[in-house]
Amino acid sequence: MAKLLGPFTLICLSTLLLFAVTLVLAGDDNARDEDDDVALARGLHRRSLGSVRMRGKTGLREDEMDRFRRQIGESVGGPNVPWRWPRRARSPGRRPGRRRGRRPGRGRRPGQGRGRDRNSPFNRRDRRLIGRLTDASGQFSLNLYDVLKQENPEMVFSPYSIHSALTMTYMGARRHTAKQMMKVLGLKRLKRNNKAHRAYAALVNSLTNSGNVTLNVANAVYVKPNLPIEDSFRSGLQDMYRAAFDEFDFDAEGGPEAPINSWVATETENKIQNLLQPGTIDDRTAMILLNAIYFKGGWKEKFDAQSTSDQPFYRDDGTTTTVQMMTRTGDYNYTHADDMSAHIVELPYQDGRFSMIVILPMTRNTLGDVERRLTFQALNNHLRNMRTVNVQLGLPKFTSESKFSLKETLRSMRMTLPFTTRADFSGICTAENLYISDVIHQAVIEVSEEGTEAAASTAVIMVLSASLPVEVRADHPFMYAVRDNLSGAWLFMGKYSAQE
Repeated sequence: MAKLLGPFTLICLSTLLLFAVTLVLAGDDNARDEDDDVALARGLHRRSLGSVRMRGKTGLREDEMDRFRRQIGESVGGPNVPWRWPRRARSPGRRPGRRRGRRPGRGRRPGQGRGRDRNSPFNRRDRRLIGRLTDASGQFSLNLYDVLKQENPEMVFSPYSIHSALTMTYMGARRHTAKQMMKVLGLKRLKRNNKAHRAYAALVNSLTNSGNVTLNVANAVYVKPNLPIEDSFRSGLQDMYRAAFDEFDFDAEGGPEAPINSWVATETENKIQNLLQPGTIDDRTAMILLNAIYFKGGWKEKFDAQSTSDQPFYRDDGTTTTVQMMTRTGDYNYTHADDMSAHIVELPYQDGRFSMIVILPMTRNTLGDVERRLTFQALNNHLRNMRTVNVQLGLPKFTSESKFSLKETLRSMRMTLPFTTRADFSGICTAENLYISDVIHQAVIEVSEEGTEAAASTAVIMVLSASLPVEVRADHPFMYAVRDNLSGAWLFMGKYSAQE
């Protein structure tokens, strides 16, 4: 057979075999090229590059990318089948319709919606704002107490009334004036987006639903007639603080202070009388911002009046006096504050929402030591750690009343700029320069076998910044001249030096 085929036939068969091998290799190369094209296109998709960024990173133009898309489309289903980027495969453990990155059990529990909690008088957002506000006012209360105690062996004041009246004024403060007031009032965590005023709005709304006790909170603003008040300030106080606006009545019987004192007396059930003395309001007085608060609550467990008797009371100065001591034995929330060496006992009122907290030194003549060790954080920790125990309680039946001018007190707490002519209250009025001339506060409390009755009022008095006269005292040599103002001619000129 080999003889029949001959050398020529072998050469032809070898040539055909070589050609077939070449076709197979060429097909493999084309397939690899197409696979490379697909891989490149998919890689470009993963990078999510635009036409400009694509050229910067890969050196490819948009028309080149179109060529890749057409080639891939034709290889998949022909020229008329549009190319779609392949979808990423879903991970085996991922369920359809479930958001990525959210672990099981991380959502809201049943019944924990965004709205109002079942046992809360306000929603979660308001509760957070009120919590920050009460932290601020609580620290302000102790700071104010530390200053007032130095000159007042016995006193009573309303931190709520003072803080809310000053925060109302803070609404119209700007720049460095607002910054100082914010620091002293402790409103740093509430400085954005009117959070401090929104917190007071939520708190005022909550206090109006006070349950079985009587609690009245009211705000008012009295303004000088024709003083242009900024609309944002007026509407802000009306919306956030439910403040009523009125004007000074200079024709009122008893002076312009009489209507204001009457308003305070009405809101405090006549417990606060004559908050403003005659002559407080004059031509420079621009505005008075007012807060009034009245509280009356009966004890949850009342004292027996038959058990009240005269007992000695030992003052810190070593003297002794006699007081009417109410006594009762019962279950109270109590804690033993070792860090302050003091007893802390809670006396609840009827509805349980309000309570009186009594902090009693364990030994006599040591109230000053307790005051120095007391901090707002420590007091809160002790109140949280209270437990119900049987207490043999003795509490004096007493009435206490105080009246303060808080100007120097607040200045000592580094609220200085609002009381100077450099104050910026342009949020209240842009046509006139205003500053605080004084802050008047008056409070009274009465504790008896039945419960507690207390009232307080605060007045922030704002005045116009009068231009101080320029003093020109010619007590040293000077020049002088006599001039015709019509023609401008200088008629006489000289120098005076008191020469004999």
